[in-house]
This record gives sequence, structure tokens and C-alpha cells, in this order.
Amino acid sequence: MRSRNEGRHEMYAEFWDEATKFIEEMQLATVDDRRHGQVCHMALALSVPDFINQVFKRLPEGAKVPSSTWVSLQFWPKNAFVDKAIRYTGRLGVKYMVQSRQLNHDHPDCHYAAAVFRYFREFAVMFRQSCSVVFLDDKHAIKVGEPGFPVAAVDRGKSVLVAKNTTFAVADHDFTKLKLTPSVILVSDVPESADDSFYRGKVFIALKDATFQSSSPIRHQTELYDVLNQAGKLGLPILLQYSDGGPDHRVTYMSVQVSLICMFVILDLDMLVCARTAPQNSFRNPVERIMSIINLSLQAVGIMREKLPPEMEKLMEGVNSMKDARALSQKYPAFKEAVVASTEKVRAMLNELFQRLCLKGEPFSTVDPATDDEVEEMWNLILLIDQTVTKEDTTKVKMQAKKDLAGFMQHCCISRHYFFSIKKCGNSACKYCKKPRLPPEMFSRLKNFPDPVIDASGEHFKQFHEVYGTDTSENHRPSLNASRTTGHGMPFNPSAENTRGIVMCLDCRRPRTIHSLKALTTKQKTQLDGLKEESMYTCGVAWITETHPLHDICFVNRAVTCTSPVAQYYYSARLKSGVMKTMLPLVCWNCGEEETLPIPAEKTAAYQSINPVCQVCQSLGVTERTRGKRKMKRRREETEEDDN
Repeated sequence: MRSRNEGRHEMYAEFWDEATKFIEEMQLATVDDRRHGQVCHMALALSVPDFINQVFKRLPEGAKVPSSTWVSLQFWPKNAFVDKAIRYTGRLGVKYMVQSRQLNHDHPDCHYAAAVFRYFREFAVMFRQSCSVVFLDDKHAIKVGEPGFPVAAVDRGKSVLVAKNTTFAVADHDFTKLKLTPSVILVSDVPESADDSFYRGKVFIALKDATFQSSSPIRHQTELYDVLNQAGKLGLPILLQYSDGGPDHRVTYMSVQVSLICMFVILDLDMLVCARTAPQNSFRNPVERIMSIINLSLQAVGIMREKLPPEMEKLMEGVNSMKDARALSQKYPAFKEAVVASTEKVRAMLNELFQRLCLKGEPFSTVDPATDDEVEEMWNLILLIDQTVTKEDTTKVKMQAKKDLAGFMQHCCISRHYFFSIKKCGNSACKYCKKPRLPPEMFSRLKNFPDPVIDASGEHFKQFHEVYGTDTSENHRPSLNASRTTGHGMPFNPSAENTRGIVMCLDCRRPRTIHSLKALTTKQKTQLDGLKEESMYTCGVAWITETHPLHDICFVNRAVTCTSPVAQYYYSARLKSGVMKTMLPLVCWNCGEEETLPIPAEKTAAYQSINPVCQVCQSLGVTERTRGKRKMKRRREETEEDDN
């Protein structure tokens, strides 16, 4: 009887057979056909559900599909010598590999910025039927390898499915010249309560060349306009934006404020609010959680650019940074087009991977980066406010001379450290803003976005409904009164002699000096230039990570805060050489502005060292910082007495 018994029928046999074929085909493609191609595949699938979907597409209609749990038990165990390995059948010869996390830093404004975000959510819920809520962020740049040397899209990341006997086959060097930047936008589905999750909605990704399609405030708003159009949100009269406050989203920058005004104009909004997280707290931005999902697709590939035409490839050999590439494009316009074209296939492949991802069942969408013409068209909208504005007018000093724009901002805008808002006044005869689109009864409920205000306990901020509709200020922001921390965090004392360069704080825009005990080698200078291109710096926060080659070599003073003036040795270092004078521009000692006022001749004669101020600081009562009063007159008198 046993010999005649065929055993229990395997209901998923068809799925297992097709899965085995899929794995074998992918293995062969990885090792042979694609090893030297445009893409070097390193993984079979992004996740277990994705693996099931890939196999399901190959099955005939009506085939039965096992659950994710049952499929995962058919893998090869990570460690075959532990007790739980007995649960795995090893049928598919597939196993998991590696995961890592990033660290974040504390900041004195964390609680304050969290209150801003709470108010932001409360405001969104109050006008949920009439507003669009978007969360924006740029993912860390994806490295693109040189021809013949594909590099991993991410250094380390989540576990992915790979063949049992297959290893990751990408170049082991870490030198790349090009990068791609995914700009991620989450158009959120606003919940009915501020306590509910905003982490749901439609995700859009624009993959840009980091060298020639760099993320700028006006480019972000141009792409956001396209995203809102695709999401069907253009007709709503209120727009709320939230970001991590990077250099292209820092709401205190004039370039960001001008781009937001352009968006306000083109959409004819009744109100626009753009808020941000505290420094080094980007994890509080809901769209930051999208990055881990994107990493799933980036685990699967190693990428490299296509080879350029011979004459362009020769130019590329001398490129060591994005700055070098941009300089070449100014001299050779065709170089820019050739470089962007060399990554087109890579971008197309990554876009296909992104489109396989989803958020709570809603698939991701990709959008084309904004073209230069589209960006130009968006920027020209500011001319409707003030025809004298130019692209070079990015500082407060220059903007003060633009009377029409200054009048609009004073009438319609509120600028704070953690948010920037624009609102119509409601007067149909106003010369600055148009008639509101909201019904009168609803527009009457639309008030200015409030600042967080400390409650009676002194430990928490008041609820949104307590401050909404009242006059508030940012006097309760902790960093306004932050005291200087103790300890500069260096194994030596910072001075003009060991100053090697500067890095700009993204919050206060003051230059902070970089120090090293010994002079930097050519290689270390290149590494430092790359670090300044890739990493964002905020006063008082550790800038160089422990894994970076310059971690124990270069230092930035940890004792400074965003209220600290430019260091005295910054100006002393400028006198060391002509190179240092070029690296360290003459700036206002109080705010770091490069456009300074001439130093009066009488002060030059009276003091040995004088640090200049800008026009804005002088109007606030700040004078030049002086040091070392000259004693020439007294010496002259003593000489005359000796002669007598």
C-alpha cells in the first residue's frame, strides 16, 4: 500500500517551481550578462512581498500563492548552526543579509520645534477639506560609479534576498564623481484628528543629477507644482509644507522665501505655511520614514555611468568634485549635456525600482526633474511682485532696497526661525494680495500661524486652540537665549595658525572655522571638499562622523551656538596668506554677511584690528569689533619729552 501511495499533494508546487526558475535565472543574469553592463544586480528582490509579486507575475492565472510567512520559511537560514535553523526548509536557497541605522543629535529647540509641528497638524486638521499637506525631503545622494566600476547605491542597509551561494559583486573603491539625488514628496491624506498619523498618502520621487540639477528652493517649488497637479490638489486654497530645514528648505533664507512667494502667486493661495524640524532632527519629518522604504530598492543594484564621448571623457578625467564639473560646464557647454545623458539609463532603471515600492498599498510615482526653462518660468513670477528683483538678490541687505517686495512681505508674510507663512488680508481692494478664494465665513476663521508659547508651568507649550488667533512672538524659542557651551571638543586649542578652512552653518549662515593640528595633505583636502558638499553643518553639533577618514584630524569648535559671533581668529587667519584670504572672505563679525560696510579711517588709525559690520547690523546698533588700541600718540609724546 505504501508503494502505491503518492503522498499529500503539494498545493503550492507550481509556485515553488516557478520561484526556483526565477532564482536561477537571476543568478545567471547577475554573474554573466549584467556583470559588465550598465547595471550590476546584487539581489533577487526588495522584500518577501516583492519576491512573491515577482514570481506571481510569471504564474498562469488561477495559480495558488503561499503567504509571506510560509515563503520566508523556505529560505536558507542565516546561521545553520542555531536551533531555530530547523524551522527553515532551505527549499529556495535564498537568505537575508545586513541592516544599519543612523544616529541623530539633540538640540535645545527640539521641544519648541515639536510644538510647531503639533500646531502644524492641528492647523491642517482644522482646514482639512481646503488644504494640501506635503512633506518634503531630499534623500542622501546616490553614488554613481565610473565606467567599468559599478558601486553600491547605498553603503549599508536593510536585509535583501540573495542567492545562497552568491556574493555582492561591486567595486570595492569609494571614489565617485557623479551622484543622483532623489527628492521625495509625500502628499499626505489629512486625518480627522491631529493625534492620528499623517504618514499616509501618495509618494512622488524626482531623481536629479546632483551636479547640474542641484536641489534649489525654486526647483523644489517648481517640481512641487507638478506633483500637486498630478495629485489633483491644485485647486485647494491653502498649502502646508513641512521639511527638515536643509539649505534648500531653510525658511530664514531669502531664496527660500522668494520661492515660496512664487508658489503663493502661481496657485493664488489664501494662505501658505512652510515649517521645518529642529537641526539634526529630520527623523521627525514623516517623509523621512519613506527613505527606509526607498533603501529597499537601492539594496538591489550597483550603478555606474555610461562612457562619455572621447573628448568629453578626457575632460572628465580632471574632475575631482561637483565644483570642478560645474566649472568645466561653464567653459564647455556640451560637457553638461553629455554628463547628464551618461546617467539617463541609470535614472530610468532606478525609477522603475521606485515604482515597485508602495506606502500602505499606494504605489510610488516618479516625476521628471524640473527643466531649466520651467525653473526660470517659476522664478519670473516674483517679478509680478517687484520687477526690480534679480537672481543675485538673495541677501537681506539687497532685499531691503526692493520696496515693492519689502512692502509685500511686511503686509502678507510672517518670518520665524521654524516657519514662514504668507496670508491674504481679505481686502479685495488691497494692492498686495488678491481677493480670497475661501468662502467669507471660512476665511474669517483663517488666522496667522501662531508661535509656541510657554504655559504657566514653564515646562510645556500651550495648546494650539489657546494661542490660535492671538498675537504671538518667538520669544519662547530656547536657542534665542542659549548660553555658550563649555569645551571646544578639540585635542588642541583653535587658533589662526591651525585654521584650514570654513564650513557654513545652515541655521545662522555664519562661517565656522575648520582646524587641524597639522597641515592637510592633498588627499585630505579633497576629502574635506567632498564632506562639505555632502554633509550639513549646524553650530554646536558634531559635523564629522566617526567613520569618516577626517574624524580625528579635522575639527570644528563645539562650543559655538547660532548666536555666537564669528571667531576673532577667523580674521587673524585671513592674514596668513593670499590663499587663506580667498578661502575666508571678509564678513560681518556679528552675522556673517559678506557685504560689509567700509571701516572708518579714524578707527583704522586708532586700533590694530577691526572687524567690519554689515548695513543691517549697523542699523540695529552694532558697531565694528575692535582689538588692540594703538598707542602711537602716547609714544610720540614720550619721544618729544626725551628730546627736550
